[in-house]
Amino acid sequence: MVLLPYALSSLHSDTLSQIQKHLAENQPVFPDALATIDFLDLVRYSDWLSAIAAIEASLSGGSTIDRIATVVMQEGADPRGLLAVVASPAAEAVTRTLAQRGQTAAAQQKLALLSLEVPNDVAMARMIREAQDIIGRRPP
Repeated sequence: MVLLPYALSSLHSDTLSQIQKHLAENQPVFPDALATIDFLDLVRYSDWLSAIAAIEASLSGGSTIDRIATVVMQEGADPRGLLAVVASPAAEAVTRTLAQRGQTAAAQQKLALLSLEVPNDVAMARMIREAQDIIGRRPP
């Protein structure tokens, strides 16, 4: 999600709260089976997470990237959310945050568990390996 720097700051906090509530009530869901990974689901989730994290950061004064990293690493979070973020434009910043928090190994483990769900899907297994490699790179 690309936002002009002033876009959210130009909105009243009541408006942001209403948008936040709407987004929270309409979180995209992945199919029940972890083995079902659709590229459009990944894009949809990444856009949703970027939007809600930006709004939450604007309301709280926090960081959008910190919020994204927190959401994808929550206990019980769908690992496809992490995959979506690593495949997004925010990947470098999020992986840097994960490294700063000491969560690189945990993020790679989340994706390793996801790869067990798609043992016969060569394309998906490759995508997951690439995501693990991106997470493992030393941040600049």
